[in-house]
Amino acid sequence: MWKWATRPAKHLIYKHTLNLSVSELAAGYNFVIRTVTRSYRIRAYPNGAQRRFLDRWLGAARWLWNTALAIRCEAYRECGLTLTGIDISRWLTQWKRTPGHEWLKLVPATCLTQRLRDQDAAFRNFFARRARYPRFKRTSMSGSLRFQDVGAAWGRGLLCLPKLGVLKLAEALPQVKRPDLVTLSRDSAGRYHVSLRAEVAVTVLPIMHRAVGVDLGLESLATLSTGEKIPNPRRYQARLRYLRQQHRGLARRQPGSQRREKQRLRVARAHARVRQERQFALHGLTTRLVRDFDLICIEDLNVKGLSRGMHARAVHDVAFREVRRQLAYKSDWYGKILVEVDRWYPSSKRCSECRYTLDVLRLDERQWQCSRCGAWHDRDVNAAGNLLTMREDVGRHNAVDKLIGSQFMEDRTPLRDTLLLLSGRASFELLQKALMGGIPMVASVGAPSSLAVQVAREFDIVLVGFLRENRFNIYHGAKRIHGQISSTKEKVKFEATH
Repeated sequence: MWKWATRPAKHLIYKHTLNLSVSELAAGYNFVIRTVTRSYRIRAYPNGAQRRFLDRWLGAARWLWNTALAIRCEAYRECGLTLTGIDISRWLTQWKRTPGHEWLKLVPATCLTQRLRDQDAAFRNFFARRARYPRFKRTSMSGSLRFQDVGAAWGRGLLCLPKLGVLKLAEALPQVKRPDLVTLSRDSAGRYHVSLRAEVAVTVLPIMHRAVGVDLGLESLATLSTGEKIPNPRRYQARLRYLRQQHRGLARRQPGSQRREKQRLRVARAHARVRQERQFALHGLTTRLVRDFDLICIEDLNVKGLSRGMHARAVHDVAFREVRRQLAYKSDWYGKILVEVDRWYPSSKRCSECRYTLDVLRLDERQWQCSRCGAWHDRDVNAAGNLLTMREDVGRHNAVDKLIGSQFMEDRTPLRDTLLLLSGRASFELLQKALMGGIPMVASVGAPSSLAVQVAREFDIVLVGFLRENRFNIYHGAKRIHGQISSTKEKVKFEATH
């Protein structure tokens, strides 16, 4: 078996440190403090006078966006000129002195300039094919303003915005350095929120020496490889009848009337409540998975395609993409490993006992029996077990298993049970996660860094780097093996150099 597996287990030592050395990691330290960028969103309660100011400022910011967008479109269409936010900002200075536009002086200057910068970012995203062409903004309840100077009252736990004064918040300000930029937004339900971003220190969670496969679904929100099924809260489905009633009432209201505005707020608050309940359930699930397991394997689902099918409403309600997003950043924060398995991997119709794959498995078949070994499987539990076992189904497993198994493994343990496959280049941080999670072999795309090779050599980890043209390098101790995988046969040709 692997050499590291025969080492005696060390006691976990809790120590706060900023830079974890290799010698300290070998001694058993498993707690690290790292710096991450975190965002905060706090509910705000402006008073009546502040609300009136914000209504005017949001209207001015919307006017500036639409005016600048119209000027930029007309300049390019008529003269072929490409204007930027800096050009519009020079005109903004003249507009403030123009009779009839004196109201622009009442708005904080940073809010208007930031709106022009937002428009520049929208055009950059459009030309980079990340978003569609910027659109004109209509008069609505939602909107946002960005402030650059939050005042010296931040040190006293108060949020003081320019020309607005101290803002009442639902909770205390976080104990972070005073931010350079604060966003005050208003949603469709008329609620105000303050958003900011800061660099904070988070502590890596302790090692649990556990791995899990998670199969997301509609009947159960998540099915774990341990056999546990987390029920789907179905918050939208639970309030669907009430939402239909409120939407019918909104359709009967006269456009432009006060009763229609009141009914619109009822509909918006109902949708906001559904979203809050869904977020509460998803955060509880993802936090539990990150705390209890070191290695989490999920499937890379095609959420966009699923949301266009016959179960579109249920897919939107369960929020598959939000689950993956929360698992991604929480795993990165707290030193856990998240592996995304290819969406074409047959996890549901492959037997987790003998690896036999069915030709066809209908969606209504929740349980099935393997025709080879006779084992009965629950569809979701079997899929979660396959996600954990295989990590990722790649065609090079059999070939590399022969090579590495003959070189470094005594009992010919299958490669799929001990391999962590990364989608990028192996670095010291990723190798440190593998070491803390008890993974004896790391495969990555591209040549690993020199520091990663040094750490792998010291801790007896097999490091595989897949290169172009089916070539790869294997690092183990003082050995460095160059290999190439044939695309037609499961044979490996390699030469060993020291």
